[in-house]
Amino acid sequence: MFNTDGGLIDVISMCKWSPNIPEIPVHTTEPLEFYISTYKSEDYSKILELSRDAFPREDPFEDAELIEEISKDSPELNLIALDRDGNIMGGIFAWEWSPGNAWIYLLAVLHSAQGHHIGTSLLERLEKNARRRGILRLQVDTDADNFPAVLFYLKNGFEFEF
Repeated sequence: MFNTDGGLIDVISMCKWSPNIPEIPVHTTEPLEFYISTYKSEDYSKILELSRDAFPREDPFEDAELIEEISKDSPELNLIALDRDGNIMGGIFAWEWSPGNAWIYLLAVLHSAQGHHIGTSLLERLEKNARRRGILRLQVDTDADNFPAVLFYLKNGFEFEF
């Protein structure tokens, strides 16, 4: 994988549902009030807002367009977290790329809402929905230098895959 300057990006591939690893302490605060809902096409503008906040140097339309496509086949694997006013706080988006295997395309939480268990809650709901669908393996790729993401996935039971 290459960045916009043509340089190589190190990507870590991780998978879920292997033996547990020791818990990694991560600073969190009290949970905010939010609810989790299945992504729907009318949420498209909310995904643009989330993508702009989480990945300010990337094209938000690329994420939103792919999410729009993958959510058609597996809506229960594409979830958003909303506050009581319906404002987006986070989202997780995945698809079953082969029988029994799903790949997380994107997990993002607004910067202002990070540390309030939203990402963990989204991941837990995704896992529950994936198991119900018969998915045995959940995979995610993240940049090797994205330490918060690497620690988040390790804390939530993912392991490195080589």
